[in-house]
Amino acid sequence: MLLAIFSGIIVGLVLSLLTGPTFFSLLKISISRGFKSGVYFSAGVFLSDVIYIVLAVVFSLLIGFEEQYRQIIYIIGGTFLVGIGSYYIFKKVKISNEPTKALKNTAYFFKGFLMCMLNPMMLFYWITISTKFTESYTHPELLGFLAATSLTILSSDIGKSYFVSKYRSYINTRHIMWLNKTAGVVIVGYAVFRLLIPVILKHV
Repeated sequence: MLLAIFSGIIVGLVLSLLTGPTFFSLLKISISRGFKSGVYFSAGVFLSDVIYIVLAVVFSLLIGFEEQYRQIIYIIGGTFLVGIGSYYIFKKVKISNEPTKALKNTAYFFKGFLMCMLNPMMLFYWITISTKFTESYTHPELLGFLAATSLTILSSDIGKSYFVSKYRSYINTRHIMWLNKTAGVVIVGYAVFRLLIPVILKHV
């Protein structure tokens, strides 16, 4: 169980480096509305992650007994992750410091929740991760892994909100660009060496 939790923390740290729409929304909210509003937004993102994780675990357990389905998911998921990683390596970064519209903190919570829930690619992302680890972990270990991953992401988002609200004048495009490249390289490496190559070797 400890190994599963440690692995979940590592995966969570990698995922927390991604700078998609939710990251830039968190950035803008923390800059213009402060740390507390950023925490509410992060909590909404966390709730959407929990829902998608539950759906992903159910899906992976239902098809877990069929090796052929597992390999198909590895190929599709690995290719998807390579695309995502490549996108982050080469994407251009633009930081907007324009203030966000003032909302109640509960509204920021729902904004973070809906921003992730309305992105179906997040579900496929979690399915790919959970399916990979169902063969390595028991059911309690898998839940521990996914719980550690999601809680690490939440903790990281809260930390980002605090850091950005306190040191916003020091954050520039170059910093975000290197975060993107680092996360992109790690994701591509994971997809190639943990998902795609094992499937290819089984058929050589």
